[in-house]
Amino acid sequence: HPFTHVAGRSDQPTAFSICGSGLASYILALKLKRTRNMSTNVQNVLANVSLNFQPKNDLPSTDVHSLSLIQQSGTSASRGVLETLVSKTPMIVEASPWEDSASLVAFGGDNQLTILRRTSSLGATTRSGGVIESLRFSHVANFSMSGRVSCLAWSPQSKSDEQNSQISLAAACSDHSVQCHFATLHSTLKQSLLGHSDYINSISFVPTHGQTPGNDAQMHPLTNGVHLASASDDHTVHLWNAEQAEPVQVLAMSSAVMSVKFHSQEPNLLMAAAASGEVSIFDLRGSSLIAYSLYSEHPSLLDADWSSVDSTLFGCVVNRRWLIWDARGASGSTTASSASITNQIPIAMEGPACSTPLSKFRWSHTHANLFATLQAPSTVTVWDSSNPSAPISESHGSHRFGGVTWLQDRACVLSGSHRQIFFTLL
Repeated sequence: HPFTHVAGRSDQPTAFSICGSGLASYILALKLKRTRNMSTNVQNVLANVSLNFQPKNDLPSTDVHSLSLIQQSGTSASRGVLETLVSKTPMIVEASPWEDSASLVAFGGDNQLTILRRTSSLGATTRSGGVIESLRFSHVANFSMSGRVSCLAWSPQSKSDEQNSQISLAAACSDHSVQCHFATLHSTLKQSLLGHSDYINSISFVPTHGQTPGNDAQMHPLTNGVHLASASDDHTVHLWNAEQAEPVQVLAMSSAVMSVKFHSQEPNLLMAAAASGEVSIFDLRGSSLIAYSLYSEHPSLLDADWSSVDSTLFGCVVNRRWLIWDARGASGSTTASSASITNQIPIAMEGPACSTPLSKFRWSHTHANLFATLQAPSTVTVWDSSNPSAPISESHGSHRFGGVTWLQDRACVLSGSHRQIFFTLL
């Protein structure tokens, strides 16, 4: 097996640039396949250069992943499972929320981060009238990580175009670091952001839309896709320049910070949700940092999200319930902004009590009224805020789920489990 004796140097990634096309692309794919049982060190070196080949039709089937979404009897939802054959622990899955990279999906587990690209979608109807839709994914890249992945975030700089592919994302690890990967077909850059002293729960990049703070801001101007925020159990939110691996600002809170999210249109606004139940909206360019706040009146808040479709909507999970705030109820405005919202916003909606605690809350990217919750240990539920008394879809897995995410361009929920990614298409 001659291919197993070729590894290359991790400090010279351009040494494998020739593997981007032609026969060399096929050789590198074979090399990766033949070394699945080699030592972890060699696997990590090979993973660092796997971005340099583009999957082709004649490559081994392990480089192309397919699944069928079959419509469930009595419902409008279709479900399917993608086998990944990696990670012995529940995987963290994150689909890109940005239009330019809507087909990209990342998942991470034990010491590895994998990127897939959705390449095709085909629908059909069965004899019984059920609808089957096939999704096809190609492998894009692997990145070695310094520990187990705890959360992921895509940068809006990412692009899924095969001819101009660009990977830009951040992953938090169990060693309390945030590791940022910036890669194209010709170059790679990895930056480690060090500063947190405890588990990192959430990451959010500054979005592409809206106006970034000007030079008169009291902090460094935020740059689209370059600056990010990270939330930790150490009671802090850190703002970073990801490309330069430099800290920008630290925001202190009274308890563990479970979630952060930038406003989809005004990147100077940042939501931070703490385990104590307090959800604060920071204005990063104002004289008073906290623009307004929400409070769940319940401790044990585990996750929160700010809708990218309707920026007046916030949601979170506390104990066995989900809660929703609507900023329009406090100000009468149609957008949540530092100029129109002040003080405290009351709870607009409270979900029914579930049998076990809820751990994740995620708004849909395509429908303002749809959101998903993750219920321990392995139940993903989709709700419609216009009719919240009962869920519209509920999926169960055989192993514990590690997270939940939505595709950017479709009402489709993904959740990661033990070597599997579950899909629910509405």
